[in-house]
Formats: sequence, structure tokens, C-alpha cells
Amino acid sequence: MRKVLLVIPFFAIIFSTGVFAQSAIDLDKIKLVTQDTTNEYAYATLVEEFLKNPESFSIDKGSYIYYGQLYSKGYRIFNLSEDRTKFDKFSNRQNWKKALPYGEKLLIENPVDIEILRGMRFGYIKDRQLELAKNLKIRIGVLRNVILASGDGNTLESPYKVVAVSDEYAIMNIEGIEFITRESQMRANSVVDIWSVKIKGERKRKNMYFEVLRNMSGLPGLKKDVLNP
Repeated sequence: MRKVLLVIPFFAIIFSTGVFAQSAIDLDKIKLVTQDTTNEYAYATLVEEFLKNPESFSIDKGSYIYYGQLYSKGYRIFNLSEDRTKFDKFSNRQNWKKALPYGEKLLIENPVDIEILRGMRFGYIKDRQLELAKNLKIRIGVLRNVILASGDGNTLESPYKVVAVSDEYAIMNIEGIEFITRESQMRANSVVDIWSVKIKGERKRKNMYFEVLRNMSGLPGLKKDVLNP
């Protein structure tokens, strides 16, 4: 009898069964720990290690650097900086000699910006800086795993938790998800995005849920951290 090999897209397995064990995100704890300069998970310490040795980051440890970004000095709800504008401009033109220095500056401010990490990795490959590209691939993988472990993305009660809308697009692009439409629901300190998506190998559309966590002190002119009043 002839055997038939059934190939199922990896993300379809995750989306339907929750391969990653879901981990509760305790923002109060993350804020306390990452702002404690004596803690091994102090944010500056995590960043230094993440740049040099991203292989050492488990999902738990990775959650501190990813969600800890909400309370870092470089956090902004909207990144409208001149450096971002120039990086987008030159990377869109495939001018990596000019784009890469701006991307490097952006990653100093926000080392967990998945969109910039992916763009920089592509630029390093094109510029033949393959060791740097390899490092970024590992960093992207760590952050991907953290997000996929934060929920199952199937319901309003169990969304994938991200710190920026751009990370929603990044995750769906990484996993080969076709995003079609989006609706948003406001919460006290976050926004839930409900996407209609299509997964490779499946005919029907599904809903996928993301929650964009926010520290409102990241808005210009707003001092109070409403996530932790």
C-alpha cells in the first residue's frame, strides 16, 4: 500500500492546537524586574546579552526583554523619528549602505522592533554581512516564540500579545499568513485587533486576535503610566 505524506503548515498546527505553552504576561512584575538595576533581568543587562548572545534567551527570559520595552527609555507608542523615516526611505530603495546605519541606531533605541530587525537582516544579507544577519535571525526567532506563547490567537480572551502594531504584520508575514481585513476594539490600556486571515493549506478564512499592549507614558506630553497607575 502506498504511503501518503501529509504536509501541514507549521503555523496551522500552532493556530489550531497551541503548540507553544501559553504563558501569562505579568506586566507589573516585568516592569519591576526590568527597572531594578541590581536584577539579572535589568533591562540594560538583558539588551546587552540579547545583542551578543541571543541563543541564551528562553521564552520566559525573552518575555522580559520584549514586554520590558514598554518601560524602557526608548519606548514610543508611535515611532515617527527622522531616523525611522530615513531607514524606510533607503531600505525601500534597496540602498543598504545608507539604510543600515539608521537601522542600527533604531535598534539601539528599541532592540525588539521586529520590523526593523527583519529589514536589517535582509540588508545585512544583501551587504554580505552574514554573521550579523545570522544574529538577527536568532533574535527574531526569540521574539516570535515569545509572542506565540502569549496566547493562542483564537479568541478575544486569548490574543497574541504584542507591543506594536507592526509586530502583528511581522508575525503574520513570518508565518506566511495572508491578512485580509482588520477590526479594532479599544481596551483601557490596549487595543485588540481582530484579523480575518487565510492560512496556507486551508480553504476557509479564520479570525486571528492580537492585543497591542501600551504604556501611555510613551505618548508625547503624557507623563502618567496608565498601565500601572
